[in-house]
Amino acid sequence: GGDIVRLQLLKHKDPVETARDFVLFTPEFNYAAQSGLIGAGLPNHRTAFTYEGEKAIKLADGQDAVAVTLTAPGPDGVKVTKTLTFRRGSYLIDVTQQVANATQSPLAAHAYFQLTRDSKAPPGDSFMLQTYTGAALYNEKDKYVKLPFSDIEKGKVPYTKETDNGWAAMVQHYFVSALLPPPGTPREFYTRKIGDNVYSAGVILPLNVPAGGESKVTVPVYAGPQEQDNLKEIAPGLDLVVDYGWLTVIAAPLFWVLKLLHSW
Repeated sequence: GGDIVRLQLLKHKDPVETARDFVLFTPEFNYAAQSGLIGAGLPNHRTAFTYEGEKAIKLADGQDAVAVTLTAPGPDGVKVTKTLTFRRGSYLIDVTQQVANATQSPLAAHAYFQLTRDSKAPPGDSFMLQTYTGAALYNEKDKYVKLPFSDIEKGKVPYTKETDNGWAAMVQHYFVSALLPPPGTPREFYTRKIGDNVYSAGVILPLNVPAGGESKVTVPVYAGPQEQDNLKEIAPGLDLVVDYGWLTVIAAPLFWVLKLLHSW
């Protein structure tokens, strides 16, 4: 599938095993960033992708970004590539799906991007005072909408599905992953149960490829800590994942004071 199935954060320690780095995406929680194409014969996240470069890829000294390009089989005359681009000092990963169409007919397809996770609480979460773990969506009309896994299982979908703005995310204590399509791009949001206690939140974008031409679509994936100031700069409303719940009136100003003290 060319998925991101394990992501280790080098600046954060595991809350239980403090000697090792925190791992956000992990098979332990079925937590992954997946993507694929919708259309006859086109590869999806279950298709085997191939990588032909060096087995170990490292960001070299003085280099700002490194890209990993994967290929997958498609219909006759159609070449599909997926590129993952990682940048120094950034929690953003660009996921690009590109289709080259050497046939005599235009190709109408869709690209999807999704985050998957099971409902288990993250490591270190308090049994007595559990924090929110689940999906979330944001758009200009609905604003910030939390979608608990139990609601997804029941088919409760209180959000606008088709729009040209907004993002989809998986939220847990202190950390978030989010799919961030470019503003102004038509998109369709979806949430669903995809397996035994496994859920997905995703977005579908059109990908129309002319005859003899090529097209691509890129969706950045943020996967990292809930640092409010940084999230606010990345996408509208992304800072709202820092959810104080019913204690907002007290917690928000207290957090501001703590940040001020910390800066001193």
